[in-house]
Amino acid sequence: MKGISLPIEMIIVISISVIALLTIVFFFGAGFTKGAAGISDTDAWSRACGMIKNRGCQVDEDLSTITIPRYMVGQNVEGTAVDACLNSLGYGRLYREDDRCVRACCGNEVAS
Repeated sequence: MKGISLPIEMIIVISISVIALLTIVFFFGAGFTKGAAGISDTDAWSRACGMIKNRGCQVDEDLSTITIPRYMVGQNVEGTAVDACLNSLGYGRLYREDDRCVRACCGNEVAS
């Protein structure tokens, strides 16, 4: 009894199909993932808010000096707590962003 054999043309067609499918998955899959290099505005604001709360909602320093690791706002530019606040909450730039951001994070816990 002879075993089932595939013609060489069928093997070539299957191989090309698998390669094409993997290429499509690679190109489309890479475009939809942010990657390990960066985090979103919302995640960055969550981390920044955690840092603010760890300081007892009394931030003595300018929030623009607090950088958020892996939060990229430009080409090789690490974002700050103010960037995360403004981008996540949709605030526009004002003179005192720190006050709005701390209040957005801490609410009634803000010490005057």
